[in-house]
Amino acid sequence: MIQRFQSCLLAVLLLFISSQLIAQQISNLGSYDGIDNGAVRTFAKDSMGYMWIGTSMGLSRFSGSLFKSYK
Repeated sequence: MIQRFQSCLLAVLLLFISSQLIAQQISNLGSYDGIDNGAVRTFAKDSMGYMWIGTSMGLSRFSGSLFKSYK
């Protein structure tokens, strides 16, 4: 009984871990995506989920799909 429980627990943990690894996606974004040119000086995420990127040429807000620039 205990071995069966341990096996089920291990299977659930492996499934959870593998799904978390697959869910993460890393991509590179550059000036062709809409971010201001220049060296990135700072980077922050606000409480609404926007990513703010400060460059030597201005400030950009990334919504997850689009950039909005503030000069």
